[in-house]
Amino acid sequence: MITAHHQIFGRKYTQPIPTDYILAYNFNGNLLDSSGNGSNATANGTITYGVGRKGVAGTAIKFGSGNIMTPTLPVSSVWSISFWFKTNSTTNTIWIELSPLLNTINGFLSTINNDGSGKIRGYINSGNTTNVDYKNTNNSFNDNNWHHLVLILDRTQTSTNEIKIYIDNALQTLTTSVNNEQTGNFTSEKLYIGARGTTLIQPYNGLMDDFKLYNYPLSQTEITNLYNE
Repeated sequence: MITAHHQIFGRKYTQPIPTDYILAYNFNGNLLDSSGNGSNATANGTITYGVGRKGVAGTAIKFGSGNIMTPTLPVSSVWSISFWFKTNSTTNTIWIELSPLLNTINGFLSTINNDGSGKIRGYINSGNTTNVDYKNTNNSFNDNNWHHLVLILDRTQTSTNEIKIYIDNALQTLTTSVNNEQTGNFTSEKLYIGARGTTLIQPYNGLMDDFKLYNYPLSQTEITNLYNE
């Protein structure tokens, strides 16, 4: 079991980090899946590696002119996505998308800088351009510092609660742009990370570290443990 270490009043204690992920990419110079499920990623375009969140060279993926593609994900009505990011870009980016065919499937995506401000968006789609639900953070996070993001997309919840975004262990207040409740399962498709599809539209210009994917809603305690990992 992986544990997060904390220091309180001079005493060290440990808490478990959730390791029942569907896939996990450490980006330590490769695209290997460390979950044990064999879900290694594939690169599209040019992928390089930079200094990771703990200051070690070659331990974070550096996007800008390429992306990566996961194997086909299983069917699920809930996805929780956890990763660290660092960027100072103001360019609109689709940095996570379930399949490049979002407008024709039950899928999802997440963007940063949708309006150039560094705000983050969670987006759920039900197969067309109008039956969608998306919400944005009120704060911006393109300050060229490392931040931890957890995006929870839960179609078992009402439209008010089916998208949650945590940044640096804090649940964000979201502004709702479109609020149509989504139900059912997400389509079983590949996940693209770093840009849209194999055409690499709207690429993310920045670093990413420790990407993990879960098929259930992470709790606050689990998010705290991931943040303190």
